[in-house]
Amino acid sequence: MERVLPPQHDNINYMGNKEILKSHKIAFLCSRKCPADVILKSYDWAIEQREKGVCVISGFHSKIEKDVLH
Repeated sequence: MERVLPPQHDNINYMGNKEILKSHKIAFLCSRKCPADVILKSYDWAIEQREKGVCVISGFHSKIEKDVLH
């Protein structure tokens, strides 16, 4: 039986900070429709995550997700 080695990643090109791949990530998902108080809490949460240096991942499709990205 032939032994299969895992792929080597030495020839991958990166854009941006590849150290982010090693950091803890948290996902942010939000419906297109949500109450105003949730939107305000989301803004506050996003600012808090930015200040802590947390990596936030999302699809960034809904308006609030795009706002959190900024």
